[in-house]
Formats: sequence, C-alpha cells, structure tokens
Amino acid sequence: MMSPMPPESESPQLLSLRLREETRQSHEQIESVLDLMQPGLTLEQYARLLERWYGFEQVWQTAADRAIGYLLPPDFLTRRRRLPMLRADLLACGRTAEQIDALPSFPATLLDWKDRSKALGTLYVIEGSTLGGQHVAKFIKQHLGLTPEHGVAYFSSYGPEVGVRWRETKAVLDTPPFPIDADAVVAGAIATFDYLSGWLSSPLPVLPGEG
Repeated sequence: MMSPMPPESESPQLLSLRLREETRQSHEQIESVLDLMQPGLTLEQYARLLERWYGFEQVWQTAADRAIGYLLPPDFLTRRRRLPMLRADLLACGRTAEQIDALPSFPATLLDWKDRSKALGTLYVIEGSTLGGQHVAKFIKQHLGLTPEHGVAYFSSYGPEVGVRWRETKAVLDTPPFPIDADAVVAGAIATFDYLSGWLSSPLPVLPGEG
C-alpha cells in the first residue's frame, strides 16, 4: 500500500492568497471605518475623503518607487500612478489647485520603507483597493452624479483594465522579482491597512479659502 506524501511535499501557499486571508480583519476594519457607500453621503464628505487619499498616495507613490520600483518589471509602478486622478477629482469637486497643494501628507515614517518585503506589502493594499474601488465608483456615479471623466476617476482607476492590472500585481506577489520575507510582506500589508484606516478617518483642518 502506497503511503501518503509527507507534508513537506505540499505546494507552498501563494503569497497573494495568504495576504488575502491574513489581512481580512484589517480589510474589514477599514471598510467599517470609512462606510463610504451610505445614502446620506454628500459631495463635501466625498471630497474630504479624496483629500485624505491624496495625502497618502502622494507619499506612497514616491516612497514605493524608491523602495522597490527599480526592482519591479519595467514601468510597473509608472502605469499605476493615480495621483493625477485624485487631483482631477478634487478639482471637479470644487477644490482649487492651491488648496490641493496645501493638503497635509501622510507621515511617511510610520511605514518601514527600508524593508523591501514590507514595502511590497503596501503594494498589495494600494492595488487591492482598485477592486473595491469599482463598487465605490458605481455608487458615487449613481448617488452624486459624477463620472470617471468628472469626479470619480480615482475609484474608477484602470477602468476595464482593472482585472488585468490586478493579475499582474498578483504575479509580482506570487513570484517576486527580488528575495522577500513572506512574513514581513504580510506585516507590511497589515500595518498599511491599520495606519491608512486611521489616516482616512481622521478629520482634516480647514483649508485656505474654505472658511
């Protein structure tokens, strides 16, 4: 009688699946805190959330590029820069260029950008947000009358390409182009979720000209 294969011969779990499982609680927490898709959502509340995303994306885009951008496939992060989308959305919501430039930035030092594995964990969070963003975009379009071309570009992100871009991201996570510590990737993703949850839900000071 043939004996069963030893546990050591089992295929290792894909990192993208492990991330989904082990960040589930943090993911649910940030959705609960934001509660974006609520019937009473106003344009001003939506704009204030975009301001917070702008402050985070502004830091993430630069820090991630320096930490791991040069190690990823050519133009990988360049094709995922969504800060211009946020700026366009804020302008569509009535913010001025001066007000946008005055927005506070997320404290970059909260996350460990020197650890490439942890930096990769932030990529999982940011790119994963494009999936849920499709549902948010649909709600915003219906509830506030905005469109991807006017006010809801960020949450619409890559449009019909969102599935393709996510599969590319999972491929990077599951077959990293540089040595990683999987535990550190998961830790980086959880830390990003947790800090981002606090950042997005905290109030911003009144901007110049808002009075």
